[in-house]
Amino acid sequence: RSFNTCTCGTITDRDGNTYNTVLIGSQCWMKENLKTTHYADGTSISRGDNATTSSTIAYWYYPNNSPSTKATYGLLYNLRAVTRGISCNCNVQGICPTGWHVPTDEEWKQMEMAVGMSQSDADNTGWRGDIAARLCGNMGWTSSSNANAAGNTSASGRNSSGFSALPAGRCRLDNYEFGGTAYFWSASSTSSLYAYGRRLAFQLSGVCRFTDDNRRGFSVRCVRD
Repeated sequence: RSFNTCTCGTITDRDGNTYNTVLIGSQCWMKENLKTTHYADGTSISRGDNATTSSTIAYWYYPNNSPSTKATYGLLYNLRAVTRGISCNCNVQGICPTGWHVPTDEEWKQMEMAVGMSQSDADNTGWRGDIAARLCGNMGWTSSSNANAAGNTSASGRNSSGFSALPAGRCRLDNYEFGGTAYFWSASSTSSLYAYGRRLAFQLSGVCRFTDDNRRGFSVRCVRD
């Protein structure tokens, strides 16, 4: 399957980080993980670690708790930081640069279907579809020979979407994951403590649609308004 991997130009955050973008279907997505430590209005976000998780205080985290990961893998954020405390299934600017917003669960599904997932799979929860390789860049992934797996860098159509997902992992409540997984938040909360996210795993070809504890640190990709 081939895609129109045109770009939507570049965008720059409050910290001066510049990001490449990609057009997937009718949506413009960042093709790099967010790495800002400030909101667009200049308000700062505190650094956290796995001992300072919170559902009410905004935190960012280094992937694998290592500053050296930021340049390539961006930063991780708890949901409070991502949505700036706004809870709705709507377009929330939150942590994104002006003119961009945190994707909702429905916008994630729209992107997944543009990359080749069926509507029925997109609407399911858990591991769905077989498009992981089409979403993933080659850097850093634990290797896998499984067909269409996130870690199969020789898979047909590898990163054909241009999304370029990298395995920044997540900050859990007790430790860090890094190198074999990618986690992304959506703006769609399901309760005061849980929200929808997406997960890619090196050995699997599906994309997991699931809810997770919003105190954990995930990567963020923004979508243009």
